[in-house]
Amino acid sequence: MHSDGEPPKKGIWSAGAARQYSGTLTQVDNCQVGVFLGYATLHGHTLVDRRLYVPEKWFGPEWEARRERASLPEELSFWIKIVLGSEMLAAARNRAHLPYQWVTAGPAYGHDHDLRQMVDDPGKWYCFEVKSTAEVWSREPNWQVPEGGKLGRPRRRKRPTADSPQP
Repeated sequence: MHSDGEPPKKGIWSAGAARQYSGTLTQVDNCQVGVFLGYATLHGHTLVDRRLYVPEKWFGPEWEARRERASLPEELSFWIKIVLGSEMLAAARNRAHLPYQWVTAGPAYGHDHDLRQMVDDPGKWYCFEVKSTAEVWSREPNWQVPEGGKLGRPRRRKRPTADSPQP
């Protein structure tokens, strides 16, 4: 059950539904997952933006019928949750309608160096949850995206170079 008492949506034809981890369910199940940008002040809170996370397998040829039945736009492509969250934060910052000082995020986002850098402006602060195995540097390391990757897919996540200080 969701926190609101509703059962999870389990249909195979629902856009983005697949066996995946759901923070709401706190387990892997057949469900839909979204990325959300909220805004909170002393006076209240609201949802600012949201994106449906569509798992990578939905973009394979064997899932074409599901994409069509779910009316997913043909130009839609796979994006990891970090990219969806970063896009929403950047759009909100560029609109400059919502004054903010803090950005918070859970562990799925807290490990991402680029997202932290995006918030690292004068007068802006972040509080991101990280895993207990997170590495912390006293000096900024040199970052690079390693070459290669599993099954020939390009890597996206930056890693410290060999000449970087020890964490």
